[in-house]
Amino acid sequence: MQGRLIIDGSPAEGVVVYLRDLNKPPAPVPPMSITIRAEKFKFKPKLSLVTVGATVTFQNNDFEVHNAKSDSPENAFDLGMIAAGTSKKTVFKNPGAIDLRCRVHSDMGGMIFVAPSPFFMLIEYDGRFELSGVPPGDYEIHVWHPQRDTTDQKPKGIAVRVGPGITTVNLDWTGNALTRKNP
Repeated sequence: MQGRLIIDGSPAEGVVVYLRDLNKPPAPVPPMSITIRAEKFKFKPKLSLVTVGATVTFQNNDFEVHNAKSDSPENAFDLGMIAAGTSKKTVFKNPGAIDLRCRVHSDMGGMIFVAPSPFFMLIEYDGRFELSGVPPGDYEIHVWHPQRDTTDQKPKGIAVRVGPGITTVNLDWTGNALTRKNP
């Protein structure tokens, strides 16, 4: 599946696009592991994408103690103090956005997006996306942007049928409405 996302008239960037299967429960996703580093009083990368069940390691590369926590309803956690040069891990069991914070340094922040399926990607520039290996079937395509993560700005997903070969889905996100455009 491929396509392009336009937000308020401009090509999207920094947006997550993902699929939900409408006919089956989510397929098991191979275990995923990533590391988020605390460096120079910042979480790096600032935005991370993982799947449900992913193990995330928080590595403190600074010379001061840090913390990694979130009050996000789907995946609240608090790893306590992470000493310089050490790391701690957690597993995210639910899909959704996670607002990452450090209890010690209030200006440290980041985001983690936990995708509900293996079919997701971050649109980095020009609005184009490609989701590989999507089997034929009925899906709902969703978008998420960290700066539009409020209930009144989250659009509903759009039903899409993926067939054999290449399925093209062009989307327009204006305000809180997501619509499909002809390729």
